[in-house]
Amino acid sequence: MAITHTTPTDWLTPAEAAQYLRVAHSTIYRWAQRGLLTLYRVGEGATRIRRSEVTALAHPIQRKGVKPTNLGRRRATVRRLMGIRSKLSGRRLALSHRVIEGRRELENHA
Repeated sequence: MAITHTTPTDWLTPAEAAQYLRVAHSTIYRWAQRGLLTLYRVGEGATRIRRSEVTALAHPIQRKGVKPTNLGRRRATVRRLMGIRSKLSGRRLALSHRVIEGRRELENHA
């Protein structure tokens, strides 16, 4: 059996995993009981979790009734706002007012 060498950053304590996922540490143990995570005993009373398992749990969830973001439209809007910003950069106009107007336009088109 081959032993693979891992770096210390490949492993997290349950407390670190909980902090990373922004959940209570008891949730980490509950997920381990359900089989969502695997706890490894590395010493007397010490447990660790593979970082890859923790990051696999942190994925976006599609909410019901909410349309996914149209990235093409968002990029076009950002380009348009950046163009407005460059036009106004030499003037003494309040850029924030134009940005607010641009956001309102974006909300009206969505």
